Amino acid sequence: PLRHRCPAVLFAKGAGGRPGDVDMPIVAGLHVPTFASFARLNGQVPTVGIAAGRCFAGNAALLGCCDLVVATRGANIGMGGPAMVEGGGLGRFAPEDIGPAPELHRNGVVDLLVADEAEAVARTRQYLAFFQGALSAWDAPDANALRSVVPENRLRAYDTRAALHGLADVGSVLELRTGFGIGIHPGLARIEGRAFGWMANNPSHLGGAIDADAADKAARFMQLCNAHGLPMLSLVDTPGFMVGPEIERQ
Repeated sequence: PLRHRCPAVLFAKGAGGRPGDVDMPIVAGLHVPTFASFARLNGQVPTVGIAAGRCFAGNAALLGCCDLVVATRGANIGMGGPAMVEGGGLGRFAPEDIGPAPELHRNGVVDLLVADEAEAVARTRQYLAFFQGALSAWDAPDANALRSVVPENRLRAYDTRAALHGLADVGSVLELRTGFGIGIHPGLARIEGRAFGWMANNPSHLGGAIDADAADKAARFMQLCNAHGLPMLSLVDTPGFMVGPEIERQ
């Protein structure tokens, strides 16, 4: 992928070593061709990891290196599978107990949570299309819908994503990392066929103030756009950063 500047899509089902990687005198198993080759793609080409089923050990490490992590609701992702956990004296667990995808969606590990592998592939195709340049044809939304998006009363909360849908080409909006850091909405979209990244504060959470999770979410998303040359649109409605002893502990 690096030589031809092509995106890389990893189907990360499985666990353990890979043929060609483990046929060498190593101990920890980290300095292997697959890990080194995949790491070189970082920031150079878009990388997507799809977890559908069990994804443990080395496969989970490769999945975590991807720009975008897509998982089915029934997937499990863990740095060690049941055998490794039990071998380390940490107890016996079923595969379903380790890293359930819905929980990893809530803590920010999974960017897109989908129903099945077919939907995972469809969302991956939608995501990668943003890196293929501008489109010559598009459908603009009805601009009149924007007139009522922001309430006149500034004490009223509203959905900033509605404003984004009123600006972006019809059907082009892809929201990312929806289960985590709900104070910030990030994603990709197009305006007049041109791809861009967008972020919007969420006035329905802490009045739009930025907490620790939202800051992490926004920073990671900006790194993604910066690495792959996507311009950004920021819809700002926030009183600033959340403050106080509790937020500082976070």
